[in-house]
Amino acid sequence: MVAQFLVNNEELGLSRQRIWQRVKELARKARIERSVYPHCMRATAATMLAYEKISAPSLQYVMGWSSLQAAEDYVKSDMKQAHKEVRQIYQKTRSE
Repeated sequence: MVAQFLVNNEELGLSRQRIWQRVKELARKARIERSVYPHCMRATAATMLAYEKISAPSLQYVMGWSSLQAAEDYVKSDMKQAHKEVRQIYQKTRSE
């Protein structure tokens, strides 16, 4: 839903600031205000694209990075392993 909203941004005529205002309002309603900020949202988008196996050059282009290194860092990371480790940590914490 968010992705489609952003894809349609040009058609809707919303500025970057207006989108950010709407995102902040949704975060406030969801009571996650401290977790939502531009860098976090960009990193989440890059992570999701890398998880879906986007190529580093394509990720660089989409994110507007001047260096390929940033894109390669996302693409090289093993997100499935990271998710597995996080689940293990949470399960361990819940059982203690």
